[in-house]
Amino acid sequence: MKQHSFRERFRYRFDNLMARGNVSMVRLLVVCTLAIVVLLTVGIHLLTAPEDRDFAGSFWDALASTVNAWMPYSEDGNLAYILLTALAAVTGLLFTSILIGIITAAVEEKVTGLKDGNSVVLESGHIVVLGFTPGEYTLLKQLAEAAEGKKICIVVAGSMPRSEMEDAIRGNADLPKNVRVICRTAEPDDPAAISGCSLPDCRTVIINQPDDVSTLQSTLAAYKLLSESGRTDVKIISNVSSASLLLPLSVARSMNLINISVNDVIARVIARCCAETGLSKTYADLFDIRGGRLQILPFPELAGHSFGSVARTMDGAVPIGLIADGAVLVNPPADRLLEETDGVICWTETEKTVSFAEDRFTDAPAFDVAVPAEVETTAVIGYNAAFEMLLRELPEQANRVMAARVPEEQRKKLLALADRRNDVTLTFFDEDTESEDGLLRLLTDARHVVLLAEEDENADRSDILTILRYIKITDVKAREKMASSVTVELRCEKNLQLAGEANADTDMIVAPHLVSMFLAQLAERPKLASVFRELLSNEGSEIHLKPAGDLTAYKTWGALRAALLQRRMILLGYVVQGSTVLNPALDENVVADEIDKLVVISET
Repeated sequence: MKQHSFRERFRYRFDNLMARGNVSMVRLLVVCTLAIVVLLTVGIHLLTAPEDRDFAGSFWDALASTVNAWMPYSEDGNLAYILLTALAAVTGLLFTSILIGIITAAVEEKVTGLKDGNSVVLESGHIVVLGFTPGEYTLLKQLAEAAEGKKICIVVAGSMPRSEMEDAIRGNADLPKNVRVICRTAEPDDPAAISGCSLPDCRTVIINQPDDVSTLQSTLAAYKLLSESGRTDVKIISNVSSASLLLPLSVARSMNLINISVNDVIARVIARCCAETGLSKTYADLFDIRGGRLQILPFPELAGHSFGSVARTMDGAVPIGLIADGAVLVNPPADRLLEETDGVICWTETEKTVSFAEDRFTDAPAFDVAVPAEVETTAVIGYNAAFEMLLRELPEQANRVMAARVPEEQRKKLLALADRRNDVTLTFFDEDTESEDGLLRLLTDARHVVLLAEEDENADRSDILTILRYIKITDVKAREKMASSVTVELRCEKNLQLAGEANADTDMIVAPHLVSMFLAQLAERPKLASVFRELLSNEGSEIHLKPAGDLTAYKTWGALRAALLQRRMILLGYVVQGSTVLNPALDENVVADEIDKLVVISET
């Protein structure tokens, strides 16, 4: 074994002592001070005349000179005494400076800890949000709206300094006084770090991480804390980009976890926007808590009534389906009878406004459904994980696809997917779409244009490149007088403003913005998870925009609602001059000339 020198051993032990913290340094400083005071006391005692020797007095003089940094006067004693007390004063000055430095560092460390919010959150019934991304505040705003004026506490844990998170939220999210936001600097995927957020005492945990790996880590970290405390009843809500990264359904149920696949949701919305321009804004209006929300309301007194009669007579809300024995029935048959335990799925501003009118629209004339348009070409520029789902979900009238900027290694898989669907024609456009000539040739035959966000780029850079391509497409369309619709996917909520005001033929889709609306609604009403899955699935009834056509036969919205029920369509509202109006009153008059489109839930 190697023999270490005294210097090495001393330095090693000194470093270990320093690593123990400020208290250890103060103790060492006190010991060194007392040792020097004793040495000076002995020196003063020995150098003083025998008749004047007083050990207690010498000790006091040395201690006073060291602590007070007191310099003696020339008449205070002989030269030896003056030199020794002066040495004590200089030593005291040095040690006092070191002590002040230690105390200052300790105070700064404590203040920094307070700024980071390291203290345990002493709240209960609060909502914990694991993850914070500057520029995305829709989730907090939606949670605030969902509180409906009641006091609510939201705890946000992120890797940013607490003060920066608080400043960002104060400056960008105008939250009402009843909403209190507590920020904590903690790695959201570290169980020890987020333990101070009091997850066992909260009512909902929302995972709001920017990537899938962090989302899964944070989900498992939250579940670990909740399971260890026996609080497996606390709902965990998260979102991942791809369905392949979703936890198995049985595991999710055991964890009390609601998982949303972002790419699948966004791909379905993009696909439907190709055939129904403006649908993205309708989705945003429908799921924005500020305008209204989906609710599951009990009406035991309606037992024995048909769903059709309930839909024709419910005012102040739009019934869209039923919850029966835990199963979700969106747009059930009109003759389906309600049972006492059934819940009615409604869209309403507030349940307080729900009332029932007389069933007087049973003889409303049938509504003429528009004939689907002929097959048209959809140009897709860019590639990301949502492309495959987009290819599966494109409606029949927009399923002739010309794809540009698709990596060579992905093409074989996409062609095989198109072949399996049978009704999709997929070709690849290899010219440079960044040049005006190439872009013009791509757009010439396209009726719909989809701009997908670049996944392999930084989110901000990806959005700027997408916005630049959108500006170029808009310019070409204007100069060449093209009538194609454009659907744009962005990755950051803050960059939506940079794109400018969207035209009537443009859909702007921001994944975090739309998903935040879902997360906020699920945080307040977790039972809606199955409703959202049904509405956003590619099977059954979905949200559609239908051409209004000739509405002169319908004087009121109640009559039109009854007419659409005959076609197994549920009327949610209408679009007028680009604005969506939801839940019109039954007795409100229909101004036929002003209505552009109808917002309905139907199978086709």
